[in-house]
Amino acid sequence: MSTLMTLGAAAFFAGGLTFMGLLFSSGGSQRSRQFAVISQLWTGQHGSARKLLCRASLGLIATGAVLCFAGVVRMDGERAARCASYCVDDGYQRGAIGPSADRSPANRYVACICASDLGPSKEVRADTIKH
Repeated sequence: MSTLMTLGAAAFFAGGLTFMGLLFSSGGSQRSRQFAVISQLWTGQHGSARKLLCRASLGLIATGAVLCFAGVVRMDGERAARCASYCVDDGYQRGAIGPSADRSPANRYVACICASDLGPSKEVRADTIKH
């Protein structure tokens, strides 16, 4: 798992737990009152410290989600680069990430598809390439 994804998940869950703690400690344990309590927290009716903590926790949730997705993008890019390098080193013209040819539920996987204009293509599991 990438560092960005780990940091993102930590920030997301820290923000979520902080927000839930604020919500429940401010009278939002009943589902019918939660939006009213969120509004009160946002406008500062429960104090300026809780207002700041509410906004910071929501910001932490958003930042964590962005960092998590950035980590996924980085890992996907690294996997695509390993696939392309593997295929070129194996004598093919190009390599790309795609779905496996066998799409039955028991055998589906993310594939590295090596292709060439001169011959048949080759497919390997993308997660097994250590290139």
